[in-house]
Amino acid sequence: MNLRSYPRACVALLCATLLASPLIQPPVNAADLSGSYTWKPVRLGAGGFVTGMVIHPLNPSVRYCRTDVGNAYRWDTTVNEWVPMIVRNGATGIPASVAVAPAEFGVESIAVDPENTSVILMSFPARYNSTGNLIGSVFRSDDGGRNFVKGDLNVKMIPNDLSWRSRGERMGIDPNNSQVVYYGSIQNGLWKSVNGGLNWSQLTAGGAPALTANVAGIRFDRVSATDTTVYAVVADTGVLKSTDGGATWTDISAGSALANSPSYSLVDSEGNLYVTKRGTNTICKMTRAGVWSTLTPTFGSSGNTANNLAVDPFNPQRLFAVGNGSCVSRSLNGGATWTSLGNFLKFANTLGWLPQVTNGTPNAWRSNGGIQFDSSGRLWLPQGNEGVLNVVPSATNTETNTNPLLWKIESKGIEEFVGRDVVIPPGNGDQPIVAMEDGTGFLIENPDTFVSLQAHLADQHINAGTSISVCPNDPNFIVIACADVYNTGSRLDYSGYSTDGGLTWTKFAARAGTPSAKAGIIAVSRRNGWTAGADHLVWYSTGNRAPFWSHDGGQTWTLGVGFTANLTSGVFTDATVGFADPSLKQHTLVADQSVPDKFTLYTSWGGASRLYQSTDGGVNWTAVSGHGLPSKAGNATLLSNPHVAGDYWFVFGKDPTTTSGVWRSTSGGTVYTKLANVDRANTIAIGKGAGTPGAALYSVYIYGRLTSTSEWGVFRSIDEGLTWDRLSYFPAGLVDMPTSMAASQDTFGLVYISYRGNSYVYGRPGAPITVANAGFEAATNWSVWFDSTKSPNPYTRVQDDAAPGGAWRGNIGGYTSYNTTVYQTVTGLTNGNYTLRGLFKSGGGHASIRFIASNYNSAGNNKWTAIPPSSSTYVQVTIPNIPVSNGKVTINAYAVSNTGGWVHFDQIELSKD
Repeated sequence: MNLRSYPRACVALLCATLLASPLIQPPVNAADLSGSYTWKPVRLGAGGFVTGMVIHPLNPSVRYCRTDVGNAYRWDTTVNEWVPMIVRNGATGIPASVAVAPAEFGVESIAVDPENTSVILMSFPARYNSTGNLIGSVFRSDDGGRNFVKGDLNVKMIPNDLSWRSRGERMGIDPNNSQVVYYGSIQNGLWKSVNGGLNWSQLTAGGAPALTANVAGIRFDRVSATDTTVYAVVADTGVLKSTDGGATWTDISAGSALANSPSYSLVDSEGNLYVTKRGTNTICKMTRAGVWSTLTPTFGSSGNTANNLAVDPFNPQRLFAVGNGSCVSRSLNGGATWTSLGNFLKFANTLGWLPQVTNGTPNAWRSNGGIQFDSSGRLWLPQGNEGVLNVVPSATNTETNTNPLLWKIESKGIEEFVGRDVVIPPGNGDQPIVAMEDGTGFLIENPDTFVSLQAHLADQHINAGTSISVCPNDPNFIVIACADVYNTGSRLDYSGYSTDGGLTWTKFAARAGTPSAKAGIIAVSRRNGWTAGADHLVWYSTGNRAPFWSHDGGQTWTLGVGFTANLTSGVFTDATVGFADPSLKQHTLVADQSVPDKFTLYTSWGGASRLYQSTDGGVNWTAVSGHGLPSKAGNATLLSNPHVAGDYWFVFGKDPTTTSGVWRSTSGGTVYTKLANVDRANTIAIGKGAGTPGAALYSVYIYGRLTSTSEWGVFRSIDEGLTWDRLSYFPAGLVDMPTSMAASQDTFGLVYISYRGNSYVYGRPGAPITVANAGFEAATNWSVWFDSTKSPNPYTRVQDDAAPGGAWRGNIGGYTSYNTTVYQTVTGLTNGNYTLRGLFKSGGGHASIRFIASNYNSAGNNKWTAIPPSSSTYVQVTIPNIPVSNGKVTINAYAVSNTGGWVHFDQIELSKD
């Protein structure tokens, strides 16, 4: 919701009214409330690396894409967006035997049956083995990626392998026999299935790749209706060829320019094999007759290494090659000569914050997962940041270096950020602020639309936001730790602060420690007489540094005293080791929510856990002995309860050992006791209490597993951890590993979760009820009333629009003044309280504009909420606590307006509390 125009004090009151939730009595035993909770993905848009894409040769609308650390997606033509496939929703999705616990995914390869648009194979790691390696298998779907069965392949998989993740597919289905499938593993050679990917055997004879080879690509040449040539690209070796179903293999690249350095490969419609030479702009071409030649595309300065190639299906002489930086080159004569089509990608449209802009321009290096044509002649480019792009090249080839291809962003539904942190400042309308890898941070004004505001702190595209902290008694003051922690070139830090609740951001004037100290965890003290600009901060950076402090809002930083560390850099010099690896999801530095200048720090490593506290704003630190916390909790989270002074909570985080779980301290964070009823806990949050008799002042949320059940999920306690209610098994169907969690201090039950590769989801009480044509994707189910004496000609229609939920939205307007209502009655409801939500925007000039729930009882009563009178972006409007007693409710969008006033509405949602 865009609440910038509202005073902060009013925002808290408004959102408490709009998002009020039902009150739940504390149960004697834990209850399963998952059926009464609604979970949705947060609409940010793309953000990660789409490493590959497969388009069906028979139907270009059947397409799939995969990511390095997140999900794989299928394109859904009914909603015109990408839908994740590694999900578990009830009895559907990936097998229950795989979705037994949160796991780290990413998809290594996808293959489709070229003769059947319903069959897709997908390979991804499903578990860790005893040595910590990701072990995966091939999963088969016969319904277009909606449900999968698991094959018996059991090999190491690394979807995020930096060298080979974007070099094309390492799995393929024989075009002449859909039961024959080949899979090239990253460390275990070449495998074959003769029953559609269910059972596998390794190919070991006849010149097959070595048992430990990295077979990075499988390609087919359909020579005839009965003859198939199979090519296997073997990393650091060459290309092997088989014409007898894999019984024998010949190295066809031996002695060629390609020997020992193959990379991406493809076979065109004429049987020509193209293979890029790794680390160069050379593409080697071999005809079906076995004649090799060399192509050398001309790229711009952003990427002089050929990543891969696309061949026009209607003109095999027209080729497009893409470089590592996503610059594109074109040939019109089969690769004899080339024309550069620009140094950077140029975009035809936007999707929220996309294209990503830094220093006022989207022109920058972009990773990509290849370039390819579909059967209709459209060119596709999966890549980093913006997700999936497409363009139809001009038939007359008018594109040049100064007039490049104009790429359309088509990434709706893809959410692939690595989430690092999330906070919900109190009193800001439940608008969370998130930090993530590759994207710094965002203020999420509405989780259901692409309106989030990026924190513009970095002067480069790739950087990682790792931690956020909110001042306990001034929620407008927020700090973020952000840096180029993965050393993509700059090694710079972009940490900073906001004084207006995340709308605008300023970089800190200085950094904590030497250039090797970056990002990490940051915390801000409760104010005690000082004002903005003099805030007390502590910064626990990466690079094994002790914490630094600042009492001038980040203008200067000084190393805290009490650690054995280098006095200049802050590097630990004894067995106590700090934030060692920036990929760890630590949240182990916290400011006390009730006591100014009190900070607590948990250090994970060094053989035993170490706990430190400072009571003077981080200047001096004292080691806490006998605290009772476990050691080596590298992904731990430590919280100070904002509702109860001296109350601290700790979870071990991601770890397969038996030491995982939840610990609590009621002694100001010095002595902790492990809860006996929680077996695993990856992350934790504290939010508003239920407000019912006997309930605590706060609620506690965890993602984990109770000792009484083997099933993971989201659990909530309203009685200080004595009992836990289940809120979800897999939020929004995701089985990904959570990294952080935040709960609202203003709305009971509202919670956000970040993931290691699927961005963010949020959950709230209320089971969804079907509203016919809720997204206005057809012109039915809604009726219209208007006052003919006021306006004989209002217009109400379903209209084409870049709408938040699809291609259409509802619309009310008039060429004269008007008084009209668009309405629908939902029947067959069980009696009880309901909540009505919808997305609205309007152009102003209205005498009255309302969202109304009516006729929900025998008296025909109604409840309504005013729609913002002028909003250029969609705003979520909510009517809570609708007391249905006659089994129905009428939903109304109502407007009284002067000439020209308009209202747009979409995504109407009714839920039972």
